[in-house]
Amino acid sequence: MNETRVLPPPLTLGPPTPLRASIIIVAYNAQAYLEKCLLSVLETSGTNREVILVDNASADRSAEIAAQKFPQVRIIRNEHNLGFGQGNNLGAQWATGDYLVFLNPDTIVEPGWLEALITALEDNPRAGLATSKILLLNDPERINTCGNTIHLTGLTLCRGLRHSKAAFNQRESVAAVSGAAFAIRRELFEQLGGFDEDFFLYMEDTDLSWRARLAGWDCLYVPESIVLHDYTLRLTPHKVFYQERNRYLMLLKCFRWPTLLILFPALLLAEFVTWGFVIKSDREHLGNK
Repeated sequence: MNETRVLPPPLTLGPPTPLRASIIIVAYNAQAYLEKCLLSVLETSGTNREVILVDNASADRSAEIAAQKFPQVRIIRNEHNLGFGQGNNLGAQWATGDYLVFLNPDTIVEPGWLEALITALEDNPRAGLATSKILLLNDPERINTCGNTIHLTGLTLCRGLRHSKAAFNQRESVAAVSGAAFAIRRELFEQLGGFDEDFFLYMEDTDLSWRARLAGWDCLYVPESIVLHDYTLRLTPHKVFYQERNRYLMLLKCFRWPTLLILFPALLLAEFVTWGFVIKSDREHLGNK
């Protein structure tokens, strides 16, 4: 059985103040990034919020170091690596804010990032999720993603990748948020059942966005919210397996069978494209596809 240990925040006197936002960060062996990430969050996010760190059984003492340096952060320590989705769902169970904000540990946030996300949701009652303008940490004049683009076959791409920082300066609806930095209404997250824990890793943000849109909500891109992300397009040993498996799961959940039959030619073309990519770029792990 998985064991979860929670470090409570410092005790305060008087009645509890309703929190506007709960910022949830899931980390796995992220010591190289975590201190800068937490420092930027605590310095830029005001006081009407809480920060929850979910440590997925890191072997690099991430949780211990964070506890020593940031006693105001609530830390949940898991005995096993639960994956991205389940880790975030666990953090959400302990959260008390009206808005849930999910952030990758390899990010650094800029002043005003949180207020911009929440204000965008408050200004638009049809918007359920809001995502930041995410720039490349190692090249901050270039974009990582401004929300994500989803093809009808489920293939998901970073919108605006490597475009100039000056581009994409309008607040607008997008197909999906980026899991690296986004906010969601708490009631919507609970209505959707949170992240799909079967995914373990990759595509959780696309799946959550797609389900929210099917339920009648919009996903917003908010350019005033700036986040830097240490992003490199690279293939880890199991990345293709999780991305492709989870794409199929998402299609089966979100589309009816008649729709899938109509889309069969496009889905077949997607197979040629993905097989071609794997043969060219990840032949060593061909079995994952």
